[in-house]
Amino acid sequence: MRSFRLAQIALQAEALRLRRLARRTATRLVMVLVALPFLLATFGFFEAAFWNWVSRHLIPEYAALITAGVNLLIGGVLVLFAAMSSDSRVEIEALKVRQRALEDVSRELTVTALVAPAARLVLDQLRRNRERK
Repeated sequence: MRSFRLAQIALQAEALRLRRLARRTATRLVMVLVALPFLLATFGFFEAAFWNWVSRHLIPEYAALITAGVNLLIGGVLVLFAAMSSDSRVEIEALKVRQRALEDVSRELTVTALVAPAARLVLDQLRRNRERK
């Protein structure tokens, strides 16, 4: 019975972790979708202003290369920030609870697997002793 309860705890911990992950992902997606048009418009205006300033000081070819390099740098920084996102404290704790519960289940099953044959052997010996008397 304890093994069943531990398996339930592991399942509940994993469900909690997955719900939190789904909620965080959905929240991020909504925020990105709302912010994207504003960010694109802002970057478009910055791009036009930067291009205007650089093209006044350099030939157009160099202005294009510098603008592309700045865009690549900004894009790389944004990708790095997105890649560095980590799990929340609740998700980490739920994962630990699930792992502990699964370890306990495997320990319980191991004990049961060891005790059952030993109990069968003892019961067989007791039956044989009764039959002899």
